[in-house]
Amino acid sequence: MKKGVDTIVWIASFVLALAVIAVPPAHAFGSIATSWSAYYDGSPGVTSQSLANMVAATSKSCQLCHESSSGGASWNGYGWAIKQRLDAGRTNAQAFADIEAANSDGDASLPPGGWSNLLEIQYAGQPGWTYGSNNIYDNNGAITGTATPPSGLSQFEIDPNPSVPVTATTWGRVKRLYSE
Repeated sequence: MKKGVDTIVWIASFVLALAVIAVPPAHAFGSIATSWSAYYDGSPGVTSQSLANMVAATSKSCQLCHESSSGGASWNGYGWAIKQRLDAGRTNAQAFADIEAANSDGDASLPPGGWSNLLEIQYAGQPGWTYGSNNIYDNNGAITGTATPPSGLSQFEIDPNPSVPVTATTWGRVKRLYSE
């Protein structure tokens, strides 16, 4: 009888081990990236190529918010701002909206005061990256170092190109942000 029980336990352990190995780990970012794409798909507001540009440059979407192309627990300024809102109980859409008027990458280029996250997004730039050193944050919000923008992004895929026209739909949303 003991041999039969041992065999069943061994088989169950083996099947469980296979299940753990065969199932890819769940990543929270996948749902956030999907929400981000849906939020900025042009209905009802801004249409953005920011995430598509990141994927084209790095083959991954993670660096829109993270230091690493594989995600993880180090964020650029934009990702850290979203994480703070999510940790406070905001939905993905609320977190995105909450930080649209902020300048998460701290760029000081035109317009005066730098580009807001929303302006960078509508111009297909990267709201978490600017040229030079960018602060990197850990799970506790401590700055752990700096990083340069992901390679493969062009100048105007990092910081916006002011010669790209703004559509009436996106301009209405920008005006609402700054009039509140």
